[in-house]
Amino acid sequence: MKKYLCMSKNVFLLTFIILLALSASGCGKNEIELYIGTSTNAEDNVLLKQNRDTLIKQTKEKIENSKLVFKLNGKKTYDNLYICYKGNNIKNIKVGSDKKTVYYTKYNKVSRGLEYISFYYKPDKAVVKEDFDPYRDMEWRWDNGQFDDIRNVYFNGMSMFDITRERKDSDKEIGTVNSNLYKSGEIADIYYLEAKGDTKDTVIYTDILLSTANNKLLPQNDDDIIIQNKTVKARPNVDEDFFLYRYEKLFYNSQQKALRTKNTFDYSDIENDKVKITVNYKDGTKEKYKIKISFDKNGNIIAKQELLK
Repeated sequence: MKKYLCMSKNVFLLTFIILLALSASGCGKNEIELYIGTSTNAEDNVLLKQNRDTLIKQTKEKIENSKLVFKLNGKKTYDNLYICYKGNNIKNIKVGSDKKTVYYTKYNKVSRGLEYISFYYKPDKAVVKEDFDPYRDMEWRWDNGQFDDIRNVYFNGMSMFDITRERKDSDKEIGTVNSNLYKSGEIADIYYLEAKGDTKDTVIYTDILLSTANNKLLPQNDDDIIIQNKTVKARPNVDEDFFLYRYEKLFYNSQQKALRTKNTFDYSDIENDKVKITVNYKDGTKEKYKIKISFDKNGNIIAKQELLK
């Protein structure tokens, strides 16, 4: 009887060790599902299927008379678009896009920046006096709609106060903003978003460092800032997560090119994009996917997922 109980204990112990080993190595098969939608929860979004066009309706950004028009949703906010994933045994996942439209906002380090956004304008010469404050001038114009292309594409319609929180709680800043007055010849290179300009006239030049949303501290010097480029990497060992997909940049950049060449802009001018995804599993294997992004005649998104060999 004692011998039987001893064997039972040994079997139980062996079974426990096997289960523990399976748990450590990741149980179940390697798998991943990709979604696109306005929620950060994968199951609330549209599941992408292999080699099949999937239509994702978007109402945030439309074109009317060659101009970009931004629409609020039923909650009186702007919809963001997310690429979500849900899977099993995922060690890490990397996502990138040809047009630098993919962002990941859940880094643990505070030294992560998303992007530098720069723009300039000519101030009213009548108000440029000794006590002139270029930041306050820019803030007033921002809040009164002069820069809605940038405000609605990159900042979800936020006021400058909400971006900087400078008068309320600096720990909640999601961007650092600098505005300076430059006279002709005082600055070598100047950009309006990605378009290079000149400084023949006096201008107010503003640059914004868009930071990750959960930053509690901001980098103390520029060397600590890592700007997201074409490829971003999610936190490791997470089987469900999301990336922000800034398709609005495709609208804006396509508009600028179209207006420079033919002075009109419609949905047929919107540039396509390719999102490339590398999934590394815990057993050392990997899969690569590509999502082709295009637009229909109403500006809705068409996504086609392919498994790369």
